[in-house]
Amino acid sequence: MSVLLMIGLVFGAPLDVVAAARALEHPEARTGTLRRLADLTLAELRAARRGGLGYVVAQVAADATVDHVDRVLAVRAAAVLGGGPEVVEVLAPLTVADEAPEAVVRAREAARALSQLGEGGALDGALGHADPEVRALAAGAGAGGPERLCPLLSGDPWPRVRAAAARGLTFHPQQTGCLAEALKDAAPTVRMARARAAAEAPVPALRPALRAVAGDAAAPVEARAEALVALAGLGDVEPAGRVLDTHLAKGGIGPLALGAVRALARAGEVGRVRAALASKDLPVQLVAVRALAEAGDAASVPALEALRTTLRGRAREAVDDALRRLGAADPDDPAADDPE
Repeated sequence: MSVLLMIGLVFGAPLDVVAAARALEHPEARTGTLRRLADLTLAELRAARRGGLGYVVAQVAADATVDHVDRVLAVRAAAVLGGGPEVVEVLAPLTVADEAPEAVVRAREAARALSQLGEGGALDGALGHADPEVRALAAGAGAGGPERLCPLLSGDPWPRVRAAAARGLTFHPQQTGCLAEALKDAAPTVRMARARAAAEAPVPALRPALRAVAGDAAAPVEARAEALVALAGLGDVEPAGRVLDTHLAKGGIGPLALGAVRALARAGEVGRVRAALASKDLPVQLVAVRALAEAGDAASVPALEALRTTLRGRAREAVDDALRRLGAADPDDPAADDPE
């Protein structure tokens, strides 16, 4: 099969998987083929996976004789195509490569690909890479387990890596020894990452530390809001309720009140979420509107209808959508006023 014919089959519709695999062997056809693999239809993607094309492109990525750009494109294609243990085995060594600039780029791409494929266990070696982005990608995927992530969390000089380690520890929620320390980190991004991770995977042992963050006026508002949500996941809604009560009574603290509404909604405190409709802060109102619709709270319909009369534009549309989801009559429908 000539190169021109192969290229024609690769760029035809649908993709010819066999032709694509052969085209990857030819430098003059390789770049275009790899770019074509980034734009597959769902049917083509399934065919490419069935044909084992993920392993073929992974081998291109690992081939030191191939142009750097093509190797990077091949890693990205492998992240989409997958291919099981064979692909992981080929990509993993790229994440522990030397510190040459092009090798670092490939290490980042390979770490990102393995993370995307859900293969964090293959990134243990990358935790020791000199490049902080590679370390962060590996840590965020939960590589190494607590015995490797906890030292990164407390000792890596880069906040980005410490924040990633905080996220990665959610893969190991039974290990609580170092989690609370992340909530005391000097870097706001690290405290934020830990609070958000705790909201996604609450750990009972973190309750005292989360309470400390939620009540710390000097902490980043986003971290405090996520701490409120995490506490609600542990059944502790008193801090969120106190924040919302203060907001409704005095105004202000809107961003923190948003977290309080999310927390109360998570805990199923529908009545308290309904009270948030009385806020003078539109974002707080709209978060409450969505939460009530998701909870299926038909008792909130009168309050939503009253709120609707005060709103315009997209905000009113959001309330209309909530009312429809709750089975209320469309107030803009003339038939709604028809007694028949």
